[in-house]
Amino acid sequence: MTTNEEKVLLERCGRENPFRVPEGYFDTLPEKVMLRLPRKRRKSNLWLKWSVAAILVGCVGLATFRMYDSPAGPSALVGQDATDEEYIEDALNYSMINNLEIATYLTEAD
Repeated sequence: MTTNEEKVLLERCGRENPFRVPEGYFDTLPEKVMLRLPRKRRKSNLWLKWSVAAILVGCVGLATFRMYDSPAGPSALVGQDATDEEYIEDALNYSMINNLEIATYLTEAD
């Protein structure tokens, strides 16, 4: 439904579109717009690549240094040189159980 104002405008102007577009205007529009845009120089991502490479080399170097800096060397990290007694002693130290508590537990079990 149209209002009175719309009816009056339609009677005066009609339904025909008075605007015209030149032939092929929209075919060449993207090229024309791109030519008017200012050209930006693309920054090279070379510095980013070198930064990532430096960080990776640093991480690998730090990990290697930390592994070989341990008192027993890298084999202690894997557990190849650890004997059963050393393993048990390390486990007891980790659990913070001293010899007196072990002795008391064993004698109470009788």
